[in-house]
Amino acid sequence: MKAKDFYNEMIAAYNVGAAIPSVDANGAAVDLKDYRGGCLFVATVQDSLDTLSGSVYIELEIEESDDDSTYTDVADADLSNFVAGTNDGTFAKIIASTMVSNIYKCQYKGSSRYVRAVINVTGTHTNGTPLQISSLKLGPMIAPAA
Repeated sequence: MKAKDFYNEMIAAYNVGAAIPSVDANGAAVDLKDYRGGCLFVATVQDSLDTLSGSVYIELEIEESDDDSTYTDVADADLSNFVAGTNDGTFAKIIASTMVSNIYKCQYKGSSRYVRAVINVTGTHTNGTPLQISSLKLGPMIAPAA
């Protein structure tokens, strides 16, 4: 049995670099033209520099667009996993110190050409929470030569 060629089946894209957000932030657009597998988002969240709670928290969401100009929340059904959040398309709601130092992931399965990660902060985040979100475009229609 031949091993799966993940090197050529997934293309890394940068979304939200290492950041310590204390306000809402939008990630870079990921262009899914010619990719049939959607996009996998991986968020690495470090120890928070603030005390997180039911009124001071972070939500990680995915938005989509057909024109890379107007973005809307992804329908929960278009994510491999979602959690209840302020908006549709939420894949992590980080409300306690037990939820940091963790990795969160989800796969976008919708049909829009562009997607991006969004960081929504609620409450006062004086110091922020270090995090990074990377994305992998999945299933190129024409794979690069091995």
